[in-house]
Amino acid sequence: MTPDLQIVRDTREAITALGKRRGPIIVGPWLSEIGFELLYWIPFLRWAVAFGHLHREDLWIVSRGGCRSWYADLSPNYVDVFQFYPPDRFRQKNEKRMAEQAACSGVRHGRPSTKQHIVSTFDRDILRHVEQVAGLSDTRLLHPSLMYAVFRPFWRRKLPNLYRQMAVAKRLHPPAPAVDLPASYVAAKFYNSMACSKNHLHTQMVNDIVRAVVATTDVVLLHSGTQYDDHGEFDVAPHPRVHRVPMDPVTNLDTQTAIVARAKGYIGTYGGFAYLAPFLGVRAQTFYARPNFRKDHRQVIDQVSTTLRAPFSVELIGGGSRHVAA
Repeated sequence: MTPDLQIVRDTREAITALGKRRGPIIVGPWLSEIGFELLYWIPFLRWAVAFGHLHREDLWIVSRGGCRSWYADLSPNYVDVFQFYPPDRFRQKNEKRMAEQAACSGVRHGRPSTKQHIVSTFDRDILRHVEQVAGLSDTRLLHPSLMYAVFRPFWRRKLPNLYRQMAVAKRLHPPAPAVDLPASYVAAKFYNSMACSKNHLHTQMVNDIVRAVVATTDVVLLHSGTQYDDHGEFDVAPHPRVHRVPMDPVTNLDTQTAIVARAKGYIGTYGGFAYLAPFLGVRAQTFYARPNFRKDHRQVIDQVSTTLRAPFSVELIGGGSRHVAA
């Protein structure tokens, strides 16, 4: 058996072992990117629950930013990391986690990464908080490092069918909106990334895109005003048809999910957050300035958007004025 197939076998055995007895299982904590959470972690968990016959009531989901609704079909139990750490403190602790991971032999060749390849000191601190607030004891752990390990051969193009075998992509169940929204609108989120850096030219192009959209419909910006990682938001000029909504850091992802779910379309920077739209059945039009993104993630989101019947396009920024149709 090859090492890659051994990893798959070990993962199946680990999930089977979790399902052999009842008791609390802490799922997480998720501390990495939104894109990997939506595209890999949650679909992997759906597969794990079905494969291991895990009981929903035994699972305690731990993530951040108020994304309880993303896990609604997996478990009624959710604990948010922002209950214990405000965003600024979370960023500091997460950066230390990445440095600790980079120092581990053989992990990402010593380079810092947001990916969760080990159970770090920060992870353990969060687990203790969760056990305390939820009154849990004798807990077991279903950690993201298991998912990162098993999908590594897929990302290395060694087991191309692995996603279909160990991931279940389904539409999410959005929460009810807690803010007033226009009757009809397009949701928008433009943020700085390696695919589209924040500079004067790109800011102008982003505003050109928004102006083209408001010529036909309203726009609701998903800009929170709070920076949770290195992805700062583009400045969008005020306009009567551009709406901004208040967002609490503890629930900001649920708020944004509710807004996207009720939109007739989504526009924004190509990247992990944009993956949310097809998982809500909403067509997405995304933009980039540098084609530095990986083809495997593109292929997966294309498969997902086709399966969920929510078109997902990726276009070079500055390619002309466009709008998202109703």
